[in-house]
Amino acid sequence: MFKFFYSKETDEWLDIIIPVSLDKYVYNDYASRLIPLSMSYAAGLLEYFFRGKLELTYDSANSKYEITNNSEEDMNGTFEIYYDNNKGERVKYWDNNFEIKAKTSGNNKFDISNSFTEAKDIKETGRYILIFRGKLGNENNAIVGKVVDLYVSFKIKLIRDIDNNVMTPKGYGEGEDQTRITIYNSNKNWCGYAIPYDSDDKYL
Repeated sequence: MFKFFYSKETDEWLDIIIPVSLDKYVYNDYASRLIPLSMSYAAGLLEYFFRGKLELTYDSANSKYEITNNSEEDMNGTFEIYYDNNKGERVKYWDNNFEIKAKTSGNNKFDISNSFTEAKDIKETGRYILIFRGKLGNENNAIVGKVVDLYVSFKIKLIRDIDNNVMTPKGYGEGEDQTRITIYNSNKNWCGYAIPYDSDDKYL
């Protein structure tokens, strides 16, 4: 920093150099201003990068699998489905290119039933990883991921024997316990779980 000083002896203005340095007071002032601002920016960035929301569900009423875009922006690109097999390997099982409109459009679902079926060697039944790569709103090369469980829970009437013991309904799978009964379709493919309830319509 420069200061100017007038010398009567020489009748001229002289330049005086005053050194400037950063001390703890300057750093504290920086911190009080910059840290809250950086946290605000970081929160905004996280919200921006994680704004994409996806879901993979099984519509038991209509027997179809659907990918749902729960984001506020359209998705247009490649959708991929992965799973972990019995050997512990992650397998790319399905992919397709299409567009799903934003949640607010009211048309944010895409039916993939014609090309997707349950994997036979999956380690955890119904557990998949859904990935989107493409354009999200105005952003190109966006990536969105979601781990999904395609468990289908619904109620069935249980059969009890003469001693009031719960019996697994014939043809509905083999329940290892009576809190969740595995349900298979006519082709013996897994299609969900039934949650038992008694005659008072109360879950067991």
